[in-house]
Amino acid sequence: MFVIYLFIFFLLNYNLIRTSLSEDTILKLTCEINLANILELNLSCCNLQSIKYLSELKNLRSLNLAFNDLIKLDDLCYFYSLESIDLSYNKLITLDGIKGLTKLIFFIATNNFLKKSLDDTLTLKRYCPNLLHLDLRGNPIDKVRRTLNLFTFQIFRKFI
Repeated sequence: MFVIYLFIFFLLNYNLIRTSLSEDTILKLTCEINLANILELNLSCCNLQSIKYLSELKNLRSLNLAFNDLIKLDDLCYFYSLESIDLSYNKLITLDGIKGLTKLIFFIATNNFLKKSLDDTLTLKRYCPNLLHLDLRGNPIDKVRRTLNLFTFQIFRKFI
């Protein structure tokens, strides 16, 4: 398992230095290598628009998808073991799709286009019961929603 992790880490870093890691490259990797044993993966700055090709990463615990072009999170349902995810600096407008991530502890989605953070916070509370760290800073929330979001976050923390 450790050798596979090091190989993927080297291969991903090599590709990231040469060019950005494309979805085709990820698909090729998932077909050629057993990715079920990968526990941590950093795919930041890869211009990804989808993560559907990563569905084989069933045991993944930590995923960094910051600085990509993700618009929706429909494909996160495959990551049952995920404990930490960073979705900062993408193009997310909603957190719909965060279902089945019952082990999630850290959730970061700063600087996206989330406008319904109150609704998104309640969605996270419902589907991520173990969540301890939530960071939604830098999203376009109007003043009324910002006040409601702070109130909801305080209530949210009481249940943790």
